[in-house]
Amino acid sequence: MESFRDKVVVVTGGARGIGLEVARSMAADGAVLVLLDAPGAMSTLGYDAAGPDDLARAAESVRASGARCTTYAVDVRDRRAVAAAVDEIVRDVGCPDVVVNCAGVCSVVDADEMSDEHWAEVVDTNLHGAYNLVRAVIGPMTERGGGAILQVVGDEARRGAARLSHVSAAGWAAIGFAKSVALESAGAGVAVHVLCVGPVETALTESDAFRSAAADRREVLRGEEALAALGARHPNGAAWVSMTDVVRAARFLAASGTSATGSVLDVSAGLSALNSA
Repeated sequence: MESFRDKVVVVTGGARGIGLEVARSMAADGAVLVLLDAPGAMSTLGYDAAGPDDLARAAESVRASGARCTTYAVDVRDRRAVAAAVDEIVRDVGCPDVVVNCAGVCSVVDADEMSDEHWAEVVDTNLHGAYNLVRAVIGPMTERGGGAILQVVGDEARRGAARLSHVSAAGWAAIGFAKSVALESAGAGVAVHVLCVGPVETALTESDAFRSAAADRREVLRGEEALAALGARHPNGAAWVSMTDVVRAARFLAASGTSATGSVLDVSAGLSALNSA
């Protein structure tokens, strides 16, 4: 079984959700964790983005396993701030062995009603944030000669998604970006992979509007009706993708070695069976 003992693991979106659970899992192995989160204010999400208090609580929970954990309150949309944070990490903690980009946001809106802010907040975080992070870490990692970069996207990145067109567009582009960087960095021993996940029960997925859109329903369903629609959409019948399965997949990709790179692994309640290939 893979071990992350003494590996420097950098996780964006690490204050809660998938990022935090991946961090906790690797910390339990003895990894040295660095969590980045707490973006600036966003007006279109319909839920509160993680803040400094969330990041502090996340670090406490990681340290509870005895792991070393450093935090940076950084908005991945800010290229200079991301670069400065990575410079500090390399200097004070060490060159990252594993980088997991879980920073991502979502809003639900039809394209013809979408404001510039809707588009920018999602694309700047989900796509430009991925670029900002990779641009900062790829130099030190290739110079060191190894490591793994994991981009986490929603299953909208593998399909069209009504009322989530900006999320889908950013996700498709993030996959193309990751595959291209995988080609560029393969000779240096740096693997780049994408983990494509269906809806996991987190703060991002709490709203009935998101659950209805994720279920491909145009109308907004409420409560149990929205959950039932999610389950009906998924081939395995489950409303939610298991967080345990997502973490297991992230660990697998992060420790896959140098013979595999550029992979996209779906953990999406069976939806990948509907992909064209």
